Amino acid sequence: GAVVALTVQPGDRGDTASMVPTLAEAGCAVTEMAGQAAQADAVGAVETVSEVGVERVVADKGYHSKQALRDLAEVGVRTVIAEPERKRQKWNGQSAAQAAVYANRRRLDTKTAKALMRRRGELIERSFAHLYNTGGMRRVHLRGKDNIAKRALIHAAAFNLSLILRQMLSVGTARQAADRLTALCFAFLRLAQAVETARLVVVPHRPLARSVRRQSRCRWPHRQNATLSTGCYGIG
Repeated sequence: GAVVALTVQPGDRGDTASMVPTLAEAGCAVTEMAGQAAQADAVGAVETVSEVGVERVVADKGYHSKQALRDLAEVGVRTVIAEPERKRQKWNGQSAAQAAVYANRRRLDTKTAKALMRRRGELIERSFAHLYNTGGMRRVHLRGKDNIAKRALIHAAAFNLSLILRQMLSVGTARQAADRLTALCFAFLRLAQAVETARLVVVPHRPLARSVRRQSRCRWPHRQNATLSTGCYGIG
């Protein structure tokens, strides 16, 4: 999945607190394109951007909290967030939060929610691996929040570019491009070898016994009417 928005949060801020500004940034990016049709030169089958904006939030159990679910429910966003194992909770005076938590729990048991969670593991986690593990963003040697945000934004833009290249050329990384180039070189070498082999002239094979006979005839020609030592004539 493409990266729509990216924010840099302090290290001491939890996931439940950092989710709100990130969703706000993503909502602004989606709202700007809401209702717009896909461009004519867009790659792949791109549908029209939803006019509502962000409709669902799919996340792991680290983002689950009563306050976060309540805030998302108030703005009309449906949540599909995995619920961690907790003790029995008390809902005195928290009817809105209780309704949001129970609604999220009911959605988790549906086939649609399970399919969304599988898609999340396939798309979202892969983008994290590309940015942080392969891209080396687990640790940066920069000072200032703005510089770190620029570095992360460049990585995310490169990831989105790799998605476009994968759709156009079936190659999304430099390693895949190198493999394709190597395969092309080997194919060219095999083609050149086949052309060179086709140019060779094949000499038909002749039996060895016949050639030996011809050589013996040439070396020892027959003599007709040869005179023998006895004075008789021999016919060769």
